[in-house]
Order: sequence, then C-alpha cells, then structure tokens
Amino acid sequence: MPRSLLFLSALFLIQCGPPAGVGAVGRCGDRLMGSQEECDDGNSDDADGCTNACQNSRCGDGVLRSDLPMGVRGAELCDDGNDFDGDGCLADCNVASCGDGILRTDLAEGEPGYEACDDGNSEPWDGCTNSCILVGCGDGEVQSQMGEVCDDGNDVDTDDCTNRCRPAGCGDGSVWRDREACDDGNRDQFDACLNTCTLAACGDGAQRRDLSDDDPQYEACDDGNFEEDDACLNGCTLARCGDGIHRRDLHPASEGYEECDDGNDSDDDDCSTNCESLGCGNGLLNEGEACDDGNIEDSDACRNDCQLALCGDGVLRRDLVEGDEGFEACDDGNLTETDACSSQCAMAICGDAIVRLDIAEGDPGFEVCDDGNRNDDDGCLNSCYEAGCGDGVHRQDLEPGADGFEGCDDGNEINTDACLNSCASARCGDGVQRADLEPQQDGYEACDDGNQADDDDCNNQCRVPGQCAGWEWNNGCWYTAPQVNMSCTQVCAAHGGFDAVATRHTGNNVGRHFWPNKANGNNWTTIECSSTDNNTNWGATGAVPQAAWRHARCYANCACNN
Repeated sequence: MPRSLLFLSALFLIQCGPPAGVGAVGRCGDRLMGSQEECDDGNSDDADGCTNACQNSRCGDGVLRSDLPMGVRGAELCDDGNDFDGDGCLADCNVASCGDGILRTDLAEGEPGYEACDDGNSEPWDGCTNSCILVGCGDGEVQSQMGEVCDDGNDVDTDDCTNRCRPAGCGDGSVWRDREACDDGNRDQFDACLNTCTLAACGDGAQRRDLSDDDPQYEACDDGNFEEDDACLNGCTLARCGDGIHRRDLHPASEGYEECDDGNDSDDDDCSTNCESLGCGNGLLNEGEACDDGNIEDSDACRNDCQLALCGDGVLRRDLVEGDEGFEACDDGNLTETDACSSQCAMAICGDAIVRLDIAEGDPGFEVCDDGNRNDDDGCLNSCYEAGCGDGVHRQDLEPGADGFEGCDDGNEINTDACLNSCASARCGDGVQRADLEPQQDGYEACDDGNQADDDDCNNQCRVPGQCAGWEWNNGCWYTAPQVNMSCTQVCAAHGGFDAVATRHTGNNVGRHFWPNKANGNNWTTIECSSTDNNTNWGATGAVPQAAWRHARCYANCACNN
C-alpha cells in the first residue's frame, strides 16, 4: 500500500474512533452499550425492560415495570425496592392481599388492608377468617362451628361465660361469681369443695378425707344432721361415753349404748363412768318412782323423771299413733281450752266446736265462731267466720223473714244481677232492673219500677208498653212467620230475639188471632203451627218451646222480645 493511503487510514481512525459497541464509553440513553451498562434502549421510559439507569429492569429495583401484560414473566404489580414481605408489596412484586399466606405488618388496626392474620386458605372456621380477621374465644362472637356455646368478649373467667367460651357451671374449675363459693373442677365430694360448689363444712353430710387428724378442720364423721345425741356429734367428732352428751340412737343391747352421760369420771353420782344409770332410768322400780323403763326417752309412757306421762304435763308423747289411747297431738302443759292445744291434748282446729281466743283478728287460725260442724250454709262458716250477706255462701238455716235470711248470696257487689246486694233473689217488681240478661233470656227485664201498676211506663211483666210491634198476649210480643219453613229464631231475629217464656203455652190462641179462617187443630208440638196443606191452626203442647223448630208447610207463631 502507498504511504499516502496508510496515512489517511490512520487519520480516519484518530478522528472517528472505533465502531459502535466495541469498547466505547458513551452515555446512558445514547442507544450505545457502554461498559457499565446492562442495556440502553435510548428512551426515557423508566418502566420498561431497561431503566433510565441503563440497567435491566428487575423486581426489587424500586421501579415499577409496566410494559408487560399480567402473566408474562417479569411483569410487576408493584415494586417498593425492598425484599420485605410484610408490607403492601411482596418481595415477588405482587401486591399484598388477604389470603396470600403472608401477614402484613405495616398497617395499624383499623387501616384499610390491615391483617390480624393470614393463613393462606379459604377455611373460615380455623381461627383466621377469609377477611384475615382473628376469630376465637373472647372475640364477642359465638362461633358454634369452633365449638363455642357462648362468647362475652371479655377475659373474666368468673362470669356467666367462661374463658373457654362455655357456660359457667359447677365443676368447670372456675368460680362462678355470686353463684359458687368454690369450684375445684373435680368430682371429689370429700375435699374442701363439694360437688355442689359449696365449701365443705361440718354438718354438710360429706366427711372430709383430705385432711390429717391434727388439722383444725378434720372431720372424724359427718352425718349431716343437727342431732347431738347420735353417733356423730355436731362438731363432727365421734360420740363416746364420758363426752357429757347422752347418746340416744342405740338399742340397749347395742355396743356403745348409754343410759346416761354426765361427762365426769365419778361413780358416786347417778351416772357411772361406764355411762350406766345408778338411779331413775336404770330399769328398776325404786321408791318414789311411778315407772322406770330404763331409757332416756322423755316422750314415751314413762318420763325421764320416772313419772307416768299425762296430758297436760308439758311433754308431748311420741310413742303412740292417732287413735291409740293416750295419743297426744300437742301438750302445752296447761288446761286452757281456748288456745292452740286443748285440755285433751288435741290441736285446735276450725270445726272442733271450741272458739280460739289466743289469736288476734287477721292472724292465721283466728276464729269468730266455731259450731263444730261442716255445714257451710248455717250461721258459722266452715272458715269459723260468722255468715253474712255478701260472703258468697248461701245461708239456708233460716226461714224467710228471719233476721239474716238469704234468698241467695253471690259474693259480689253487683245489684243488677240475679242476686241483689241484700241477698234477695232478683224478681220483676223489686224496683231493680236486671242488667245481666239478654232480651231472649228467661228473667230479662226491660224496666222495673217496683210497683204493681200495670198501666204506667213499665208493666207488671217488666216490659215497656208500646215497644211491641206485634200482637201482645201472654206477656209476649207475637209474630207469625212471613213464610213457611221459618224457625222462631229466624222470625225473632229482627225483634229482639226469641222469648221462650212467653212462647210456652197450651193451645192455638195465636194461630186463631193471625189466621182466623183456618180450622182449629189439636195441640201438636211445642210451637204453634198454622199449616198450608190442611189449612189448620195446630196448637202448642205447653212443653219447653224449640226455637229452631220449623216445618215446610207451616207458618210458625212465635213470641219475641219486642
């Protein structure tokens, strides 16, 4: 090559430099890859595959890549530039969400997106709901699927709902406030807490077995009663001869039987150190004794002072049953006949023919009278109060006109019913209009002026003259049916109802009034019938009229109330 060409070539290389991409330094964004660049796309879009720092886009670089559709490798929903999984953007550049199995810890409770838990499954009853809310005993919501029966939302273990979300109850190991004195959660009846959740105590009938005999609360026995004279004393110690308490629960032939127990170690008195009686009560009849049955029972035929039991001695006999000679229902030690216990040792009761005088009026057992019978309709009621008008008991031991005679007694203060407040039976003409009956009922009064004038505004049948639009006869207001096959109930529906009292009669007077051209017939049924088939007025029989009676060929003749 000529020298001139070599010189030109060298000059070109000095002025233009090496070809692009071959070790050139350049700058980021000039589309030329420099030695410190991973890429150079020559644009200013920081969210594509090549960042504005000419580095390949990657999850965690703090730049959200948005040039790829979701599902394509490298696509990002977020990019917070850290690898912390507990914030709103996961380390894989996916947005944190409830159910992704990663617990967000960057939010305070109440903020949108806050998670109390995130177990990554769709099971709502495993303690973490599908809304990432912790559920469990104590959250105030009853989760029956999780075995909760109650949930009061507190941590108080002594209220109606325990901290195990079960209703409080004896034996659950938690002391139920104001209901249980204790609760040890076991079924041991013989420790400090009974199975009824009450504190063990001497006298409760359950002998404690959890204490040594030197413990102050140790129980040698516990029979649950307040009998001091049996095998177990009221201090829950075993009875023994010499303890000063006379044991009375054993037969004389039984081991441990005591005739007496004076609690001393002397044999020079009436009771030996072996608890044997040395006087009255030894079973031997000694001078000055009316009896000696050898026991210490004061309520049998022989008292503990060795005198025969008597009504009035103030000691109630308990060895007899009612009906036995000498039986006592009571014994108050006096001979007063008018107190709670008679001189015959019988309990005072209403009906014993003795008026009690030891009780104030108003107190239980008070008596005004006592005639000794069970007749409630005489002058003394079975409650031992004097009979009086208005007490609801009809007195029947007096003749009319006698002081206190009662025609009735309904026990109320209503003067317009069947029984007046004077205990006289209501009747038409007594001056009191009855208000307890309907017009169709027997005894109904439209008025009652209390006089015998039959020509005034209220007649002697207690009806108002002129109110009847029909034919007045037999103290009734009569109508004949407008058509055949009608009952008296139907006929009287528009006339105040059926009057059974006035309708009851014998004969065909009404038929002859309404149908004078029909023949006279016999008395046939309880309602007068004016027939169409044989043109006859058939009479009533005088029996109780049947309001519903009707006949296909008869006009029924009926008495109505107006």
